[in-house]
Amino acid sequence: MTEQLRPFEVGDYDIVAAYSKEQALTLLNEYCGDKFTLEDMDITDLSDQLDRTIHLEEGGTETLGEIMSRVYTPQYLFGWE
Repeated sequence: MTEQLRPFEVGDYDIVAAYSKEQALTLLNEYCGDKFTLEDMDITDLSDQLDRTIHLEEGGTETLGEIMSRVYTPQYLFGWE
């Protein structure tokens, strides 16, 4: 069985596409230049929330599933404050 990229919410403000919680945290740390640990952050698998509406910075909305359908590699997706 091939692993599948999943959306993870890391902390309260960031969404990343990764294969695991550990990789999600690594991606966030690389993106933000931080050194958070698994003990520091709540990391939630959002695979069961693909119908969640995301308000895009440039206007409009998309579902998390629509965004994930265009993601083929682990990466930081977006965040908000």
